[in-house]
Amino acid sequence: MSQTVILPDRAQPLANYPHARKVGGFIFVSGVSSRRSDNSYEGVKELPTGAFELDIREQTRAVIENIDTILKASGASLENVVDLTVFLIDMKDYSGFNEVYNKYFDAKTGPARTTVAVKELPSPKLLIEIKATAWANKLISLSFNIPFVMSKEFKVLYFASARDATNASSETIPFPTTNLSLSLQDLTTLLKARHEKLGPILDNSMYAINMQYVEKNDTSITVKPDDEVAIIPPVSGG
Repeated sequence: MSQTVILPDRAQPLANYPHARKVGGFIFVSGVSSRRSDNSYEGVKELPTGAFELDIREQTRAVIENIDTILKASGASLENVVDLTVFLIDMKDYSGFNEVYNKYFDAKTGPARTTVAVKELPSPKLLIEIKATAWANKLISLSFNIPFVMSKEFKVLYFASARDATNASSETIPFPTTNLSLSLQDLTTLLKARHEKLGPILDNSMYAINMQYVEKNDTSITVKPDDEVAIIPPVSGG
């Protein structure tokens, strides 16, 4: 399940795509520039000659603020950003870009980042565009009153054999509690209650959450919304 984020009062995309899309616990923000809702640009000054003076610092500030606005409309903020891809027209602007960037993020808590130089952007007035990915760590309610409810389910895969990863059945299970967290011990109890015949198999099976094996007696590990739990039976002789 995913949710689109489109802000009517912001610069509209130039093709058929949203400002952002929320899916799988993350918010994927489309490439953002300094373009305003009236299609003018921050960091662009028209000279008497008709030429344009472009300011990388002003454009960077506007881009980051625009990303923050989109994220806030999605129930998050810049603090939730985990990855940025930055597109610069010219690496000579790298220092000026970093000067502004460093006012918003720091290395210990800020996102991973990739910066590349590109031949051109959609307008010759643009020096920079940024694409962002953020973690949606709370319920989302879009600013124009379209509610979004975080998933309250997790998926369980039941493998028929530890030696055959292609033979599995699955089911989606709603959380039995309101805190949307389930210990591995409670998970086993829940699955036994749902499938009585699985009791002996579950006691000896291995568990994996999101493709990572876990120790069933580890009380620090919990199942969370949208997690995928694999039940892998013990290997029989041979």
